[in-house]
Amino acid sequence: MSAPPLDDAAFDRQAPAIRDDVIVEHIGIEAVAWAHGSPVPRRLDTVAAVVVQLLDGRVSLGELVDDVSDVLGIPASIARRRIREVIATLENWDLLSPARTRTTAGDEPDLFAAPPNP
Repeated sequence: MSAPPLDDAAFDRQAPAIRDDVIVEHIGIEAVAWAHGSPVPRRLDTVAAVVVQLLDGRVSLGELVDDVSDVLGIPASIARRRIREVIATLENWDLLSPARTRTTAGDEPDLFAAPPNP
């Protein structure tokens, strides 16, 4: 029996990461991903391809909702629903490292900010 879905606040604090042995190849606006030793590549749609790029274990899913909403120009409610679907699918495919929960806001960099001038 699976665990009940997390409420939005608990979901937003999660900071999962793609496993180290997962290979992601971008093809246009989509991507394929597979784990080392897996014979089956998995197709990622546009939203999943964006999400996978950002799952580094430092960015919370709440931050990701805001970023995906901004980048793709979709409402945050739709971004959250799609990210929940992507995370569930990645878990089913065993492509995620164990998630950790962010308890405080850190000083993680804004992934969409311009790089600093040297």
